[in-house]
Amino acid sequence: MSRYEFLRRLTGLAIDEAMRADSVAGSRPWENESLKQNQPGVPDWVERPETIDPKIRASLKLFASLLEPGQRVLDVGCFAGYCSDWLRANRPGLRYFGVDVSPAAVALAKRLHPTREHDFHEGDLFRLESTVEAHGPFDAALCLRVVIHCPSLYQALHELTDAAPIVVVGLRVGEEDTAVEMLDTVSGERVFHRTYCPRTIAASMPLGFDWDLVHGPERFRGSDYSSLVLRERRA
Repeated sequence: MSRYEFLRRLTGLAIDEAMRADSVAGSRPWENESLKQNQPGVPDWVERPETIDPKIRASLKLFASLLEPGQRVLDVGCFAGYCSDWLRANRPGLRYFGVDVSPAAVALAKRLHPTREHDFHEGDLFRLESTVEAHGPFDAALCLRVVIHCPSLYQALHELTDAAPIVVVGLRVGEEDTAVEMLDTVSGERVFHRTYCPRTIAASMPLGFDWDLVHGPERFRGSDYSSLVLRERRA
């Protein structure tokens, strides 16, 4: 029995075959507009950025290590701005710009971050060209806890690398591709969680970019959450 079949039997929930497709046209069932899933923890992130999930902190530390003061960074799927809080506290001097496909998330981010040091707007991972045209250029792009809910890693990576020459993506890595619909116990809604195998990751790479897959710190060895780093190849 494959892992895909095992997860389907274990959860008892349907696995949407459309989530395995290369197209993102049509409905977007991976979106959770309620914000109930993470909203209770947002004030903690604002007051104490160090309380962010350690796996996410590992990706943020890696991202920060690739940047220089004054560079403009694009956070795709910014939710309520917790990455902005961490970067501002730990990497001062960066110019941050966050986008999220959810108007409610953007409104919450603006409400929690009323100063000019934070900049949040509506923006879609699969339509980043309009964001770059309106607000770019950007020196680096960050995308955490987003592609695990999306159906096309190939398109996501190409959109991100068109937006910036340095990209860090948080994703789950497994032995094979899986797309599992699960019930979120907080919001009561069904959300999708996707795992990518190394073959799919390699096949999704944009031309002209070097890439590396960095696993979490030692205490998370065995965790499937990793950081994918892409850097534009210099001539």
